[in-house]
Amino acid sequence: MVITLYTQELLNDIREKSHLEVAEILDAEARYRAEAGTEKTGEVFRCIEEAIREAEIRCMLYLREQFAQAADNSLDYPDTFNFVFSMSERRSIGKTKPMRTVLHNFVVHYALSRFYQTVSQGALAEKHALVASAEGTAIEDLLYSKLPPRV
Repeated sequence: MVITLYTQELLNDIREKSHLEVAEILDAEARYRAEAGTEKTGEVFRCIEEAIREAEIRCMLYLREQFAQAADNSLDYPDTFNFVFSMSERRSIGKTKPMRTVLHNFVVHYALSRFYQTVSQGALAEKHALVASAEGTAIEDLLYSKLPPRV
C-alpha cells in the first residue's frame, strides 16, 4: 500500500483552516502574525516536515525502509511525501482511502498545532493538538486491525 500526500494540498488545507480561524482575531496586526499565509511558507513547511516525521513514527512498524543518501537544510520543498507500507493482505484490505484521509488530517492538524505554538496562539495550538491526537489514534487503529482468517 502506498499513500502519497501532496505538499501543495497540505499547504492549501493549512492555509484555508488558518485563514478561517484567525478571522475572529480583531487586532489586524495580531491576525497577520497568527495566519499561516504565503509569506510564512518556510515556517509552515517546517511544521509539515515535523508532522510527517511524527506520522512516520506512528507507522514505523509497517513502513518500508527508505534510506536517504543525502540531506541538507535548504528550503527546497518536495512535491510529495510517500508512505510505502509493507503489510499482509489481511491487514491492508480496505484501508487505502481511510489511511490517506487520516494521514492527511494528522499532518494538517499537527502542523497547525506546531505553527500556532510558534506564533503564541496557545488556544488554537491546543485545539489542533487534540484533533491530531485523535487522528494519530485512528492511524494506529487502522494499522493494528486486520480481517479475520479465512476458513
